[in-house]
Amino acid sequence: MQLLMVAAGGAVGSVARYIVSVKLGLWSGTTVFPWATVLVNALGCLLIGVVFAAAMVRGWLSPELRLLLAVGLLGGFTTFSTFAMESLELARNGEWSLAIVNVVLQNVLGLLMAFLGYWLVAARAT
Repeated sequence: MQLLMVAAGGAVGSVARYIVSVKLGLWSGTTVFPWATVLVNALGCLLIGVVFAAAMVRGWLSPELRLLLAVGLLGGFTTFSTFAMESLELARNGEWSLAIVNVVLQNVLGLLMAFLGYWLVAARAT
């Protein structure tokens, strides 16, 4: 049952990431900087903070639902491998400053969003 929860969440998360990437790619009209990956990773970090606080602080989520959301859905939605590949590609194309901005932005923003998501749920706990 646990594997099914992770697989189902991962399938939905991966499709959602693809849709966001396609829509943002069409909206921004640029492929120079990987904004779609920044967006999905930041949103995923915000949501993992929410899920963590909802499960661990509030006790709102069962272990199975936590697997579905955190490991499956958000694991499929966010993408470290794409982030790494896009950073490498920027560097290979001589866009070193953009590669560095991408690495710093995604790491700092990801941590801040995870803290924010956690705080939004946990800070109101009694």
